[in-house]
Amino acid sequence: MATQGFKELSNNQLAASSLTPMSPSDQPVAPETASERANGPRRLFRPRKREASHVTVDEPTQKRTRRNEGEPSVESSKPTLTTLSRRQRRKKAADLAEQQRQTAIDEQLKNEEESLRQMMKNVMDKVEKRHSESFKLRERRRHIREIMEDYESSVVINQRHIVGLNSGDREHFLRRLETVDRNLDKKNDEVERIQKALDLNREKVDGLLQEHADMLVKLARVGTILRGCFIPRRDL
Repeated sequence: MATQGFKELSNNQLAASSLTPMSPSDQPVAPETASERANGPRRLFRPRKREASHVTVDEPTQKRTRRNEGEPSVESSKPTLTTLSRRQRRKKAADLAEQQRQTAIDEQLKNEEESLRQMMKNVMDKVEKRHSESFKLRERRRHIREIMEDYESSVVINQRHIVGLNSGDREHFLRRLETVDRNLDKKNDEVERIQKALDLNREKVDGLLQEHADMLVKLARVGTILRGCFIPRRDL
């Protein structure tokens, strides 16, 4: 009789549960069996869901997918605001770097131009100094030649005067003539030294003028480069 009542109660509960969802706390609990009392509550094992190892896709679909992924779409090919901003920043950076490079080149050329002008001035100062030395040497040579002419004139006069003199006076004038001859030899040696110095100065001046001309050509090239009309050579 008790067993029949329990069955009716269970059937009623199952019918009610099929109509109205119950929470886990409201669900009926099965009576504990003797094995559960001895071994503890039994565990419910649920079978694991097995996932498919692979999904079969048609070959044309795979090819179409790869082709679509490889080709950019029309929307993706359009530059975005971020891309445009990045390009503008790169362009500004490149322009700034080019401007700095050009400024450095111009500054270097200006320094080279100033250096060439200073070197040319130094060369011309040396040329002027050589010209001044040559002028002094020529004046000294002219003065010596005048002295030599006076010596030669005195020799002629003394020779004529010696003819009518006695032996004592003649010896005195002969010694004077020897002194004049020695002085003439010294003056001749000095004139030769002056001439060598003049020749050396002339060679030095020619070399300085050639150096000045080369610097003038370089200066013209630097000026042309600064105006942006000439491609510089490597040896400039």
